[in-house]
Amino acid sequence: MPGLFPPSFLDWTLPLADASAAFLLQQQAMASGGVPADCVDFEGHLVVVPTREAGRRLLAALTAQVNARGGGGVLPPLVATPDECLRLIAGEPADFPVASRSVSLLAMASVLRELDVSDFTALFPEPPPGRDWRWAEEFAATLLGVRAVLADAVAFHDFAAVARHPENREPDRWADLARIEALFKKRLKGLGFVDANDWRHEGAVGQGERFSTAAQWQRVWLAGVPEPSPLLPVALGRLPENVIVQALVAAPVVLSEGFDRWGRVSDPEFWLRRGVEWEDFSRQVRVVASPGMLEGEVALLAGGIGGDAGRWLTVGVLSRELAGGVERAVVRGGGAVHNPEGMPGRESELGVFLALWVALLGGDEVRAVGGLLRLPFFARAVARGQGGLSGILSEWDALCEMHLPDSLRDAREFARTDGVLEGGLAVMAEWKRRFVRENWAVVLRELLACVWDGDDEEGAPGLECVVEETFILEAVAATGCFRLDAGEWLGLVLRRLASERAPVENSAPGAVPVLGWLELLWEDAPHLIVAGLNEGWVPESDGGDAFLPGSFRVKLGLPSDDVRVAAGVYALQKLLAQRAGGRGRVDVFVLQADGQENPLRPSRLLFTSAGADLPARVRRLFAEPAVASPEPSWVAGWRLAPPVSAVRLNELAERFHVTGFRDYLDCPFRFYLRHVLGMQGRSGEEKFEPDAREFGAMVHAALEAFAREETVRDSVDADEIAGFAQGALEAFLTRNYGRRWPLPVVVAAESARNRLGAFARVQARLRAEGWRVVMGEVAFGDLMGEGRVFRLEETGVAVSGKIDRVDFHEKLGWRILDYKTAASAVLPGNAHMERLRGDPVWPPEFARLGGAERRWVDLQLPLYRHVFGVARAVAFEEVQLAYFNLPQAVSETGVFVWENYSRELETSALACARGVCAGIAARRFWPPNPHVRHDAFETLLSPGAEAVVDAEAFLSALSGDAKG
Repeated sequence: MPGLFPPSFLDWTLPLADASAAFLLQQQAMASGGVPADCVDFEGHLVVVPTREAGRRLLAALTAQVNARGGGGVLPPLVATPDECLRLIAGEPADFPVASRSVSLLAMASVLRELDVSDFTALFPEPPPGRDWRWAEEFAATLLGVRAVLADAVAFHDFAAVARHPENREPDRWADLARIEALFKKRLKGLGFVDANDWRHEGAVGQGERFSTAAQWQRVWLAGVPEPSPLLPVALGRLPENVIVQALVAAPVVLSEGFDRWGRVSDPEFWLRRGVEWEDFSRQVRVVASPGMLEGEVALLAGGIGGDAGRWLTVGVLSRELAGGVERAVVRGGGAVHNPEGMPGRESELGVFLALWVALLGGDEVRAVGGLLRLPFFARAVARGQGGLSGILSEWDALCEMHLPDSLRDAREFARTDGVLEGGLAVMAEWKRRFVRENWAVVLRELLACVWDGDDEEGAPGLECVVEETFILEAVAATGCFRLDAGEWLGLVLRRLASERAPVENSAPGAVPVLGWLELLWEDAPHLIVAGLNEGWVPESDGGDAFLPGSFRVKLGLPSDDVRVAAGVYALQKLLAQRAGGRGRVDVFVLQADGQENPLRPSRLLFTSAGADLPARVRRLFAEPAVASPEPSWVAGWRLAPPVSAVRLNELAERFHVTGFRDYLDCPFRFYLRHVLGMQGRSGEEKFEPDAREFGAMVHAALEAFAREETVRDSVDADEIAGFAQGALEAFLTRNYGRRWPLPVVVAAESARNRLGAFARVQARLRAEGWRVVMGEVAFGDLMGEGRVFRLEETGVAVSGKIDRVDFHEKLGWRILDYKTAASAVLPGNAHMERLRGDPVWPPEFARLGGAERRWVDLQLPLYRHVFGVARAVAFEEVQLAYFNLPQAVSETGVFVWENYSRELETSALACARGVCAGIAARRFWPPNPHVRHDAFETLLSPGAEAVVDAEAFLSALSGDAKG
């Protein structure tokens, strides 16, 4: 039994790092008789802190205080978290290694997969469906999670012990779990591994001496650890007698009855009676409806501090789901961010890379290939010797857009033989072949070396742990006990990486720290933002655990909810006390709903010591949400400043496609993104089914072939027309999608066949009525003839375009037709004009119809008629405008003439067209239309163009370039 000293109480108005460092230095000075030493030596000292970040801050504070006292060196103490301390005490096994989480998962999953569930009816009253590897892996992860919770129990650390508990209400169920656990441990032993839980527990409570590292300790300090594992005091209690153990508690001595001798928060009733004391609850606690509103508040607070914000501000994020948005909010406020916890391994570039290979080997090839090509480091690797990286991604996007491949093999068939993409796809196909046919671990290590063999000697963060895991799992695979494919082995490697955190690079000077709850006690910033003080986050919730409900956990010797609440009361009071009395500021934010709009409750910490203010607090914290609108899927962390392309702007001022008028009338800024910068309104993901435009292209291709085939277009036989059009459709689909069409293409083709069949019936009737097809897919230049182009009067702009079809009737004249394949029939007038919304900004005056509460949204048919009249010298009265609708409901198929189309409308349409040309020439692309009908750039411009784009910089760039 070591020498356990009573706790020392530190000044809780100081950050824990500063107070702990000062105390430790004082103790060393007293031990040396007060004689200054050139080097402060903490050899043989272990300091247990709640998190690794707390340890880093303690060591930094020690160095800073030694330097402030006149310099000299410092030999720092060993610093460890409670779990690391337990592992140090347990040491390493002499004969067999401790099983990693991946090995444990593999062993447990293999046991579950081989299980005869009919012998485990208490655990499986009904046989689980689909007992494949995925089920086994997921259920194994659940059972290992239960074992991880039990690992902190002193007397009931495994399933077998829990099954013997006298108050266990489900002994048969736990007996089944204990039998599975026994098989699991046997499997681990057969593989040559020691169970991590058993080894850790035996090191803490066992009878034998096993203190390899701990034998060198002289003093152990528990610094600011109010909730250690129940196992830790037991383990420390087995240290030798010459070791001194003492807790450091950041609290006044008057609160000593709230702590036990190990520095743990004890006597929950004491803390609940005391509660949290606020200086001004209504000012310090704010309620926000959603994560989006929280981000806006954080951005305002961060923006009000100015430069070097990290010296003054720290943000505590109490749920990981809030972290990304809060970090973006700080950046929007003008600051930099430092998250010392690091990036989750699964979200690192290596984690994304491995996940994509798991998907590719698992059959999700197209999405995986697209994702891999979007990783610059991998795209560069596969492009080596293939002509460089330039164009590989654009080739892939074009291939997916046109051909919708559903496998890597299909993609290779459609790839250009002279392009970079074909070589890159061949490289990926070869790696996949090797994964399937060779030793997956060797292939993975070679692939990683191929990708990360650049100048960075350390490679990608997490690379060392991944390579280490491949060797471990390779040895396990060599036993022949497991029949997994390469993708499943890679999935296990990815799980190992997911449990790691990618190290953080050096942060920018003045970066704002974003910390978790346990680290906040160690933070010295005078302004603290606490984001997400909600029930379930602080205090943490068991979440209705199916195996270990809260009441049963207490019986097993695990911390109760009351202890968690008491620890929360203490921590929150410490944060407030440190900044009370003018020393700083604390802003606490409570959310009413999470990012999925699930309701959240305020933390119970907010109701302690409320007294007579309780009703007012309840009304405030449970008020109606301030905003009911849904949150955007994401918000840009910076304001966009689109570049200026002078060459393209000059081209548009001289030459213009007829469909561009519709885009400009929809929104000039989105027109700029599409037509000037060449952007597409896509999310960066592969398409797996034809969109409306591509479906229209299928049908148009068949109808174009029909219009060009003179022997068929004059037919009055619906079956003959349908047979030809559907044959042309088949040829188009084969050219674009190969002989093996993906299922979405098969579905789209069937819909197109039905519509072409209805078209044939209407077309046969039109021909019988005297209407004759004269032209199909005729370009403006062909109409003008003799190499001439059509130029819009008064502008000089050359307008190009194609008319779907022109018919002629001996008595009724000409009819210009535009094919429409929308879901339902569309009237031409409704498609070209709409009612005004009363918005003072949009649309511009030239787009409004004079004397009517309408505005132009499209100019296609009026321009068709005008060009046709100019080119063929045809009188206005001799030309009809119409849509040939081929909707999903084939009964609505037919020709819909634009009734009441007049000279006045055409004059207005031409004036609108000239206004668009003038707007482009003058570079008027702002403000955006606030009422876009179908926003292809919704993801990019969320929650709105005005909020995302730096309008001042954009307009300045346009103006500056024009002047230059």
